[in-house]
Amino acid sequence: MIGSISIVCCAAPKALWVSLLRPNSTSCRSRSIPSWSAGLKLSAEQLDCPLFELAGVPLVTPGGGVGLRLLIERTFAREDVALNIIADIDSLPTMIEIACRGTACTILPPSSLMTKARDSWPLVRKISKPGISRPASLCWPTSLPTTAANLAIRHLIPSLVTQLQTSGEWIGITLREAP
Repeated sequence: MIGSISIVCCAAPKALWVSLLRPNSTSCRSRSIPSWSAGLKLSAEQLDCPLFELAGVPLVTPGGGVGLRLLIERTFAREDVALNIIADIDSLPTMIEIACRGTACTILPPSSLMTKARDSWPLVRKISKPGISRPASLCWPTSLPTTAANLAIRHLIPSLVTQLQTSGEWIGITLREAP
């Protein structure tokens, strides 16, 4: 499974996304698309956000030891895009709230919003040109004995992930064939 990363002003394979909100907005429920949020300028018609548009835009991200932060730093550096991290925030709800208020953007996988009802999501855009993605794998130890229960789970999890992806309930992922 691979996921894409988007900007809320929010991260297919597991894609990362950006959330766009009106400055001084008090609610993430506003569905109108602002002309800018935290310095980010995108048109209402844009469904994605080219990485270069994030140059200098204030971002809140997880702290330096988190894999997502390292991925963001490496991608911005590789593409020579100015990275403007204004705060290290290790609380997902806090990062989303900051994006909802329009104070800064954050880069997260769209799965970070999956526990919220879709009508309460902040506005998000998929990062493109280039996209940011990271693989995720389902693994199990081969050194432990195999039981009927863990075999059942090994078959259930890939089936459930496929079902969630094909139904559209889990966005931002691309499934790859098992080896």
